[in-house]
Amino acid sequence: MPVVIILVVLIGLLQSWLMWFAPLPNVAEIQQQQSTPYRLEVVEPYAGEFRILAKQRYPLGMLSYVFNTPAFEQLSGLDLALGWGQMSRPEIYQTIDIRQSNRWYRFQVGAHTPLRVDEISQQSANTHMLAANARIAKQLQQLDVDDLVLLKGQLVNLYLTDGRYMKSSLSREDTGAGACEIFLVQEVVLKASG
Repeated sequence: MPVVIILVVLIGLLQSWLMWFAPLPNVAEIQQQQSTPYRLEVVEPYAGEFRILAKQRYPLGMLSYVFNTPAFEQLSGLDLALGWGQMSRPEIYQTIDIRQSNRWYRFQVGAHTPLRVDEISQQSANTHMLAANARIAKQLQQLDVDDLVLLKGQLVNLYLTDGRYMKSSLSREDTGAGACEIFLVQEVVLKASG
């Protein structure tokens, strides 16, 4: 029994290290590998000035790491809940309880939230971030909640060679499964720190 506890603690420490200290993955380094289990399909240009409402790191899962199987986290280890329009204004989004987990973004309106739920959904989104290169990965990793940032790049669909895929949302009005944007970020400009 003590061996199992020690193993669980060691796995937990490795996961923590991967989450907090390991650099974010980036597409340029992955594409330099001899064979890559991914194919990116550029769907359309994407850019905007966004407020970071929430930030969540996703380390590579232990099974994918141990068995070297392709996983989405090998390309996108970071999700940002982004707000624009009224959802970029602190006096608005700070009245809303915003959370991220399991690659989802959830919110709960407060008693004094001036926006309707559909307005919040249309002016915010959970976004799976893919860094174009190591410099962009470092910039994304340094962003914090409440930062106002200009992001430019491409929305992409991601296909794994084993048949799995993730497609980017192309609408600002969808919600639920499939509503996240998959954003290949090529430029980051911090406009204001939170």
